[in-house]
Amino acid sequence: MDDKDRLDELRRFFGDERDPGPLTSLALGEPVGRPIALFELRRRWRKALGKLVGRRTLELGCGHGGEMAFLAAEGAAVVGMDLSPARLKAALRNAPAAAVVMADVERMPFSDGAFAIVCGNSILLHLDRQKAFAEMGRILEPGGRAVFFEPLDSHPALVVYRALFTKRRSLASYPSLEELEGLSLGAGSEVEPWYLAAALPVFAERLFGSSRLTRGLTRLLARLDAWLFRRSRWAAQRAWTALAVYRRD
Repeated sequence: MDDKDRLDELRRFFGDERDPGPLTSLALGEPVGRPIALFELRRRWRKALGKLVGRRTLELGCGHGGEMAFLAAEGAAVVGMDLSPARLKAALRNAPAAAVVMADVERMPFSDGAFAIVCGNSILLHLDRQKAFAEMGRILEPGGRAVFFEPLDSHPALVVYRALFTKRRSLASYPSLEELEGLSLGAGSEVEPWYLAAALPVFAERLFGSSRLTRGLTRLLARLDAWLFRRSRWAAQRAWTALAVYRRD
């Protein structure tokens, strides 16, 4: 599939206003950070963004604007970018102080050094990462940063799960932990794996609703995962998702 066909398919899929369903959207990584059970990961993502007041901030794949509303409330000068007109319309309703642009991440309509921060949630899996990082390096100012959390490719249960429930597998090319670690904007990066055993109650929450049990079990298993990741590269490579911070030189 060439770049044009891939973009057309993404526009069709994400332009459909119908909910793709919990199984398909989970398989594509779309709701990462939204369930209550993932509160701690969401908090870490927001902390990694750093100071936001007055900072020109671009959210890639902004969807319906939930994170844009947070960014704007924190004082950032926010622009949201997406391929779907319907999603951008919803994003403006949810974050009226922000601006939105319909564009392709691999060919962004911004001047060099236009932003201090670029961020995204489950967006890199839909991109040619090398082209996207070249563009991010161009539009970020010197010293700027890019912050993502991104589903990975090797969680034992998810490999089977995605094969069964992702309706359009051609939309997603999940990065490995090693690939995220190998990407660069020139001035260092940190890639932190999250959720191996703790992915299971997150799925349960998405499918059956939040409960005290799922939240408590996620916290307990997340502590176990953190211990495993410190001691085992094998375990880290099989995490569900990763928090990745890249700095431009």
